Amino acid sequence: MTHWTSRFLSRLALLGFLVATPGLAQDTPDRRTELGNRIGERFTSMLHSELALSDSQAKIVLPAMADLEQYKREIGRERRDTVRRLQSGMRAGASDENLQELLDRLDRIEDEQRAAERDAMAQIDAELNTRQRVKLRFFVQHFRQQIESRLSNRTDRLDRRRLRQEGPRRPERR
Repeated sequence: MTHWTSRFLSRLALLGFLVATPGLAQDTPDRRTELGNRIGERFTSMLHSELALSDSQAKIVLPAMADLEQYKREIGRERRDTVRRLQSGMRAGASDENLQELLDRLDRIEDEQRAAERDAMAQIDAELNTRQRVKLRFFVQHFRQQIESRLSNRTDRLDRRRLRQEGPRRPERR
């Protein structure tokens, strides 16, 4: 798998992160889950159509992509925890031995993620013809940009609505 492909898959994994972003804190967990499900359904539907997947291809490609994304969400939590522990260890003056253990853990996590991406893409690419593989790379990039833009716009609208509800802020006079 090329670095380019890895970047696209990483961006797709960002979908799970964006859905659970604290910036969307006005949403309930159920609402975020619903939003994530709707995005996933849209992705699946558009991917099926854009790549003109046959039924047999869809039975392999769509679950493989879903499994990869689920794995990346799970391992992403472990990675974020390890990074937080490294940062706090640096601030707290942790021993070099402790920091090295965490650094080794981070390297292992990243290696496992790259291996999972390579394996999933090999499985997916084996089911697709050359044109479908090219379309997949571009589709993922385009879809990611659309989702990022829509979620960013949504967050901006929610922030503006919240500010309007709070009313204008006047300086306190004493």
